[in-house]
Amino acid sequence: MKKTIIAMCVVALSCWMGVAQAEDNLINISLGGGWHPIQYEAKVGSVSYGGGAMFQCQYQQFFKGHIGYGVGLEVDLHNASVEINETFESEINDPVVGSPYQLRVVFDDWKESQTLLLAELPVGIYGDIRVNKRTNLIMGAGVKVGLPLIKTYETKSGSIETKAYFGEKLDVEVVDLPHHGLYEDDEKRSGKIATNTLCTSFYADMMFCVKFNEVSQLHCGLYFSRGLTDLVESHESMEGGKYNGILNSDLVGECLPMSLGLKLGVTIVPSRGSERRGGEGW
Repeated sequence: MKKTIIAMCVVALSCWMGVAQAEDNLINISLGGGWHPIQYEAKVGSVSYGGGAMFQCQYQQFFKGHIGYGVGLEVDLHNASVEINETFESEINDPVVGSPYQLRVVFDDWKESQTLLLAELPVGIYGDIRVNKRTNLIMGAGVKVGLPLIKTYETKSGSIETKAYFGEKLDVEVVDLPHHGLYEDDEKRSGKIATNTLCTSFYADMMFCVKFNEVSQLHCGLYFSRGLTDLVESHESMEGGKYNGILNSDLVGECLPMSLGLKLGVTIVPSRGSERRGGEGW
């Protein structure tokens, strides 16, 4: 993680030192939306991915070869949900009880949603291609470092029932003993997902810029990103019926924020290069 951040800073600094050679400086302000899941593979239940939104403010600088870089600030909203109808069984050998038993945790129509809001720093390499006198196509790719701002889970419905089964000779299932941790619980829960301090993602985007005057343009395009590192700090065991959110448990694998959508916005040309954007280009 530290090496990634250092590399991004070196790239940005190197590009900034080349400002004297730049032909074009652009500021892009974009709003977008589309498919924004927290992608994970659940060992039980069914996962549904939701939509989301993004806001981006990016500075781009292009050089004489129509190649440049971009750096900015981005905020992304991601969602997911899971529904579980499953029974988890674990063998318990407690000398206090005097007989081994099987602890059963039954999830009945249990639904949980997860929400993630990321503040991200994207740094990438871009190409600027002239389509016609008024239109340019900008494409690029790079890496984003993200800081989780909101990272919550909330249960929507269902219940969790804890039972004890004494097999072999007894063949007895014990229920409804709250003082011994055996009971049905339909209480709604909410809490925080234990995320890593930072996460990294790969991203790519493209947009068409349409010129209206010397300093402003409208743009529209597509964007994509996928997490490179697990969002969650650790996946703890749910043995014993302890519940702290699905993503915090060992019932899921890697959790990766993703996005695919459409963005619209304004491009501002603060200095130089306005002639080139309406004139020569690839």
